[in-house]
Amino acid sequence: MSIDGLLGVYSDPGMQVHRYPGGRWRHFFGVVFRARVLERRGEGDGEAREVAFFALDELPSPLFGPDAPVLRDAAAGGAGPFVG
Repeated sequence: MSIDGLLGVYSDPGMQVHRYPGGRWRHFFGVVFRARVLERRGEGDGEAREVAFFALDELPSPLFGPDAPVLRDAAAGGAGPFVG
């Protein structure tokens, strides 16, 4: 990967605020960078069983909810960074 810049910072309270057992609340945020793939290789590890690359119009579904605005902004190209 080669990092090209910041795509955006994402923290939609509708998708990123969670209440844990015991009543604790947490508000998550993601910082997403624009990057280019230099070599298409990868392998699973203890956390992920497999790694795959997809074109934006060939992504599997359903997507994880908070990933949708990130992918929308990445597909739009152009200006940024986005805040959402």
